[in-house]
Order: sequence, then C-alpha cells, then structure tokens
Amino acid sequence: MSAPQASARRAGSGRPAVALLPLAAAALAFLALPVVALLARAPWSELISDLTSPAALEALRLSLVTSVSAAIAATVFGVPLAVLLTRGVFRGRSTLHALVLLPMVLPPVVGGVALLLAFGREGLVGGFLEDSVGLRLPFTTAGVVVAQTFVALPFVVVTVGAALRTMDRRPEEAAATLGAGSWTVLRRVTLPAVAPAILAGTALAWARALGEFGATITFAGSLPGETRTLPPRAVQRASDVIRRGRLACGPHARGLGRRARRTARPVVGSMTAPAGATVQGRVERDGFTLDAELSIEAGELVSVVGPNGSGKTTLLRVLAGLTPLTDGTTTIDGSVVDGVADGVWAGPEDRPIGFVFDDRRLFASLDVLDNVAFGLRARGVRKAAARQTARDWLTHLGAAHLAQRSPAALSAGESQRVALARALAPAPALLLLDEPFSALDEPSRQWMRRASTHRPPKPDRPPDRPPDSPRPWWS
Repeated sequence: MSAPQASARRAGSGRPAVALLPLAAAALAFLALPVVALLARAPWSELISDLTSPAALEALRLSLVTSVSAAIAATVFGVPLAVLLTRGVFRGRSTLHALVLLPMVLPPVVGGVALLLAFGREGLVGGFLEDSVGLRLPFTTAGVVVAQTFVALPFVVVTVGAALRTMDRRPEEAAATLGAGSWTVLRRVTLPAVAPAILAGTALAWARALGEFGATITFAGSLPGETRTLPPRAVQRASDVIRRGRLACGPHARGLGRRARRTARPVVGSMTAPAGATVQGRVERDGFTLDAELSIEAGELVSVVGPNGSGKTTLLRVLAGLTPLTDGTTTIDGSVVDGVADGVWAGPEDRPIGFVFDDRRLFASLDVLDNVAFGLRARGVRKAAARQTARDWLTHLGAAHLAQRSPAALSAGESQRVALARALAPAPALLLLDEPFSALDEPSRQWMRRASTHRPPKPDRPPDRPPDSPRPWWS
C-alpha cells in the first residue's frame, strides 16, 4: 500500500473522532473554564499558609478518615445490594431500586434532614440506638461517616449493578456444571469478573464522600476537630474571601451581568455416561420446541448430529441442568434430576456431570491450573490435592506446559484441551461435549479422543474425592 493510500485509510478511520471533536471540545471547555477561572482569581499569596494551618490540616485528616471509611462501608454494603437488585427475583424490586437511587437526586440538605429524622435523638431509631447501645450519631465523627455513606452508596450500587447486568453469564453456567454452588460461583467467578466495576464504584463513592457538604453539615454540623471536613472549611474560607471582595460574585459584580446575558454452523454434541442417563420430555423456549427422547446406557458414547437450530445444544443443556424441561423427566445414574410432574429439580451444581462448552468458557481470573482444579475445589477437595489432580490431567492431555498461563494467552486448540481437562478432573458420571475438538487438526482429534477416554497414569483416582462423588467412569 502506498503512502498516500495509507494516509487516506488513516484519515478515513479517524472521521468519526473528527465529527465528534466539536462536542468533545465544548464539554472539555465547559468543565475546564470554571477551574481555570478559579485558579486565576484565587488568593495565591495566602494559599500556602492557609493550607498548612492547623485547622486546615485537621480538616484534611478528618476528611480522609471519614471518606475512606464511607467508601469502604459503601462497598461492603453496596455490592451485596447490587447483586440482590440485579439477580434477585421478587416483588417490589423496581421500587426498592428507585429507593436506593433516591440519595442521588435528593438535595444534600434534604438528605441531611432525612438522616436527622431517622437517626436523631427524636428520630425513628436514633433514640433507641442511644438508649440501648449508647450510640449517638448526630454531630459526631461517626455521623459524618453515616452522612457520607448515605450519599455515596448509590454510586457503588449503580456501577456494580450495570456490570452485573452486562457481564457474560456463560462462565457462571460453566462453574455450576463443575459442581460450584451459588456462593462459590459468586465468589470465584462473578465478583472477579466485575472487579473493575467494584473498584470504579469504590473510587466514585470515595470521591463523592470526600466532596460531601450539605448532608454532612446538616446531620453532623461543622465542629472543629470532630465534624469539620474539608468542604465546610473550604466554604468558610471562600466566604471570607468573597466578603473581602477578592472574587466577583453575584449579579451586581462588575462585568458579570453583561457576560451572563451574552452566554446563552453445523454442531456435533457428544455424551458419555458410565451409569446411564435418560431424557424424555419437551422444552419450549423463545418460540422453539424440542421433543426429546434419549436413553444412554452405562459406558455408552452417543453422538448427536444435525443442522443448526435443531436443538443439539439445548439437549445437552437439559442434561446439564442449565435448561429445565417444560414437561417430562430427566435421570442421571438412575436418579431423577428433573421431574416436572413431581416437582423434582436438581441444579447443575448438584448433578454428577462434566460439560465442555463449544466456546470453552474458561475463567479469565484464574490461570490454567486453577481452572482445571476448579471443579474439585468446588466439591470440597483440598487445594493441594486438587492442583495435583489438575496437573495430572493436564499432563495426560499434553497441556502441562500451559499450567501457569492465563486463558487469554491460549490458542483455540489449547483452550479446548484445558476445557476438557477441567471437565474430566472431578470424575463426572456424565460427560457432555459440545464441539470439543473443533479447533484441533485431525491427528490431534484422534489422539484427544483416545486420551479423554482413559484415566491419567497417576494417581489411580482423584485425591481426596468426596464420598458422595460419582464413581469415576474409568474405574
């Protein structure tokens, strides 16, 4: 490609940014001009001495202590609340969500009055707290933290809630098929996935708490050394400067009135069951209906072949417990795991299955070794024993050299090896494979098929396997 052509391509790729430049410049000017004006008109001759005065240093110390405490409290309570509002299904959820956001739209002084009515000496719970446990909040340092947390907590809820709504839920499904309960999935998969949003929400909460003024001064006052943080100190200092005529403020300030007037593909699914599995029923989902009648004998390998949209992946999800039957029964190892008529249901974490998804669904927050060990850890196996079993499976499948890599550093074929090892490590009674070898060449596919149907050379069985785990399919 010639230099003019390359320049033209670069110019073309930059057109959307150029089109948005006027709006971006206007926004930048809108934010920057007041700051520039403040810096230009500030009394710099007195600034250094004022910032290093004992009163200013005490206000700074108190601001840092209370704002950090408020940010921590907002995160500790805000993240569970965001999970509840995002993932919970209950009546009144929309109303509760609106209530949580209310401190963001309330005038700060009104928020302070509301805190006094709740936690004041004559408030709803304030008198009880003071009489029963001796906790008095108004006009105390603890009251400053409460006021700052009140206005900062919604920022954590909104930020984390948005991340939870938009995150990829497929890794959570993969964790459930590995035997992880809801708490383990939340702790090991969900929260690491939204960790950047949690950090962003904490930072926003801290910034909001640090700059809080109205609710704080109404609920906690401005007592030097106890409740006077930087914002009240700054307001007081600005008032002193204005009274001395150092800043032009108000409609009658020189020149200000005039300025104001001018600014206006085909898929193959496979199932291997040492103890047998059956599906007999119907699934109705998003306008799609699947009538399934499947019986797998112990030790049998069954392949499901068909065109796109015929329901092969849906059938695997029914066996895994990721998609419930609309009507009918599913059994694994002779036990009913989904019986619509009898109201029987076992979630994926309670089924003795392993699932290799077509898109692998490795956990981005864990390295390869911990990905493979995840199912064993979810079933209560000690960390050292789980990792040893994971190493054995990686070695057996020719992927031992990948143990310390992150999933993002793997090729498609390497990801499939790791996903297969992860599914096999907990010794499932039913192994579900959704295009497990599609990224491998034909010799590698043949080798992987043979390797996946034999146990590793050692150990003879996964160490410390819980007594209620299914019998390994190689025993």
